[in-house]
Amino acid sequence: MAVHISLAVELPSWVINSIDKIRRGFIWDGSEAVHGGRCSVAWKKVTRPTDLGGLGVTDLVTLGYALHMRWEWLAHSNCSHVWIDLPSQTEKIVKAMFNISVHVKVGDGSKAHKCIDCSSIEFLAPIVYNAIGKKIRKKRTVLEALQHDQWITDIQGSLLASGLQQYFHLYDKIQNIQLLSFVPDKFVWRWSNSEQYLASSAYRTFFTGLCEIPGAKQLSKAMAQQRCKFFVWLALLDRCWTSERLHRHNMRDDDVCAFCAQERESIQHLLLTCVFSRQVWSHLLSPLRLVYLMPTEESNMVDWWTTTRKLIHKDKRKGFDTLVILSWWLLWKERNSLVFNNSYKQPSSLVSYIQEEGSNCGSVLVSSPCPIFYFLVPDVHVLYIGRGRVCNFKLCILSLLLNAKRAQAR
Repeated sequence: MAVHISLAVELPSWVINSIDKIRRGFIWDGSEAVHGGRCSVAWKKVTRPTDLGGLGVTDLVTLGYALHMRWEWLAHSNCSHVWIDLPSQTEKIVKAMFNISVHVKVGDGSKAHKCIDCSSIEFLAPIVYNAIGKKIRKKRTVLEALQHDQWITDIQGSLLASGLQQYFHLYDKIQNIQLLSFVPDKFVWRWSNSEQYLASSAYRTFFTGLCEIPGAKQLSKAMAQQRCKFFVWLALLDRCWTSERLHRHNMRDDDVCAFCAQERESIQHLLLTCVFSRQVWSHLLSPLRLVYLMPTEESNMVDWWTTTRKLIHKDKRKGFDTLVILSWWLLWKERNSLVFNNSYKQPSSLVSYIQEEGSNCGSVLVSSPCPIFYFLVPDVHVLYIGRGRVCNFKLCILSLLLNAKRAQAR
């Protein structure tokens, strides 16, 4: 409902705030409302696209701008609509983004407006642009403007030295324009291959220029359960409540790691460089003959993941991503079990639990092109028939358990 209303009018701020309040409550607390203290990540960052470090939740304000660009596109690309001459108010940000997003291939000049569609005029000669009346800007076409140099008479008032300089520069540019008779003007949308307006591409354009968060792109494409991906997303943003973060916020007296009790418990240390964590990774990677991928004490979580996955064969990278995400999630759960329940598993037992959860994850992702078994079971090569389906699911499980027993026997 909000999308359809945004297509026609601008939603009031109180409506957007009310909807966002419900969405924040659902994400962070599973309730209708939530206090600010429970929100681990700023809402602006949550509404970013997934490959830019967000959850991909739609930003209603930005969506409204993207939908309003549709009316600008229809008004310029097709002048036969009956509502074109009706008075309308367009947001400045929508108009500016539309001028950037549309490129006009001038033909006969009958559709392209002089000061709207030739967007370079506003940037090449802003003083001259502002000296032309708004009504003339809106209605004057390129064909009309070039006839007998009508665009010169449209300039109102006198121009100072800087304005005259822009005028002469613009004059030289306009002299190079050649109109093609019987060739209609073509409006090209820069952000789609079809050269036509798409709401999705318009929405995405508003996020251009944002810095990417390392690992976010790989996480968005990984095959894993949503709860695991949600945790890794928080870990990439360093928003997990480790002992170090609790100590930094004066919520805990010490910041010692719950596993080794030797180092500060940062999310990097907990998931990768801790003695306990490295034992888990050793038990996981040794049966797969990937000991050379073992993290070191100086390894960074994101750098290690993005670097080591490139050393894996391309067909098995998705399986490796699933293994990494699942292992990080279960290491975090094991840490919480130790902190809150005073119980924990040995590294070998935790590895068996990871393999068991991997089998459950594989059953959920059985129709996906690269389930976790394709990576965890290197001895079984014929796993697929048809369009990426597992041919013998029981064989995968038995082989997985067999490899685990072999590793324990060694």
